[in-house]
Amino acid sequence: MTWRWLLADGARPEPGAREALEAAAAARPDARLVGSRLLGSGAQPWPELFAKDRAIAAARDRLLAVRALPACSLLVREDVLAEHGEPPLRPWGADLAWSAAVLRDGGGYLAPESVVRRPDVTAPGRLAQLRGRARLAVVPGLTPPERLWLAYACLTAMRAV
Repeated sequence: MTWRWLLADGARPEPGAREALEAAAAARPDARLVGSRLLGSGAQPWPELFAKDRAIAAARDRLLAVRALPACSLLVREDVLAEHGEPPLRPWGADLAWSAAVLRDGGGYLAPESVVRRPDVTAPGRLAQLRGRARLAVVPGLTPPERLWLAYACLTAMRAV
């Protein structure tokens, strides 16, 4: 299987980051996307809260099963890129919506031993976060509990705006 490492401008991988991503991909044959742990970035992976069997298997392999990943440091299978194209980086949250659509059948993992620093990125404003969450809420393939969680997150963010 062929993989491509997508790395955003300004991202600084720590030594061994790529190797950790490749090891994670090799450990999980069902992997479609594998992301790095990001430091200094506002984007966080969305944990797989509803598929316990996948989460347990991922924990055994020292990975975190996720439903969406930011595109800052992402190992992507070539066939996924051929089918879905590269993730959009703007507007905020578009990369998360892209990865959530790709991962609607699972196969997303966070490799915590792959560390990438992104100190130049600041967290988006509350309105941008709200738009990003709303964009995620309409992604095909989300389960009803995931949509409910996103609706709650949007309402909570709206109160703060």
